[in-house]
Amino acid sequence: MIFITAVILALALGNTFRLRNNSWHLHDFNAERTLPLRGIAAIIIVLCHVARNVPDVPVLNQALPCGSLAVSLFFFLSGYGLMISYINKGDGYLDGFLRRRFVKMLPTYLTAAIGFEIYQLITRPHNPIASIAAIAHGSTILPDSWFIIVIMLYYLLFYVIARLVHNSRNVVIALWVASAFYIITIHSLGWGSYWYKTVCAINIGFTYALVEKRLKEHFANHRSSLLAATWLLAIVSASSFLSGFTSHSFQIVGHMLTPLLVVLAVYVMGMCRSRVLNFLGTISYEIYVMQCIWRHKLFVTSSLHWSVYLISTLAVTIFTAWLLNRVFKKLYTLR
Repeated sequence: MIFITAVILALALGNTFRLRNNSWHLHDFNAERTLPLRGIAAIIIVLCHVARNVPDVPVLNQALPCGSLAVSLFFFLSGYGLMISYINKGDGYLDGFLRRRFVKMLPTYLTAAIGFEIYQLITRPHNPIASIAAIAHGSTILPDSWFIIVIMLYYLLFYVIARLVHNSRNVVIALWVASAFYIITIHSLGWGSYWYKTVCAINIGFTYALVEKRLKEHFANHRSSLLAATWLLAIVSASSFLSGFTSHSFQIVGHMLTPLLVVLAVYVMGMCRSRVLNFLGTISYEIYVMQCIWRHKLFVTSSLHWSVYLISTLAVTIFTAWLLNRVFKKLYTLR
């Protein structure tokens, strides 16, 4: 948590120094600018999950609290992207929406899930029926893939609500209400808190897209208010994560607000232009899917030093993610 807090405060300090520059201007926050963020978040998630398998390595232990924060950033960017596209394109954006989204997500996910089941059948006694039945208790066939299921659920919710409401502001309100019912349901079923503690970041993304234009105009004309907002979010987020050891609700607040601090940092400092990060951002979804397999397979089937295990997991995950991305993109264009 100390590491996360340090990063949050560093963002606030960076904004402070940049805002003192008289040549300062607001940078854009859009799909192009946020692509590197997706790549960074994907790698953080891999590091976090690898760290779980080697808990005795202090260096990797620093990554453990960052995983849920990276997921929150993914959720925020997904919600923002959906709503800003809907605002710009209107109801026409909904035509073919589910086909576009699920054609990208489902084949990759099903390929990985089936591959993982085959791997388990080959390497040890395994009952696929039991894996399917465990879904009712909050388990997933592909380990740690709850995030993918939640994203697909929100895509469906967004589509149904937008078809019924036809107004972006009311769509956002309805999505907040739907999220409340989702959280209550998951909590009542006794599923793990990871199923719901970061999902409100999606709604923060929806809401931010709704007010982005007015906020940006205000910040452009009132630099001091941008600085105040930056430090307010930094203090609340840092306090939330420091209190996260004893207060689950405070940690949820941190997951909701920290992505907004990232937005303000991009406004003021911009985003580094990196081919590597752009590449990782392009295949970020596939990275998330494939790491579910390789961090287990490479750990179970070898006695490698933790550094070799980490590097090999990253390398194989990125390669297979790129391969799946290319294969399914090619198949989609052939259709």
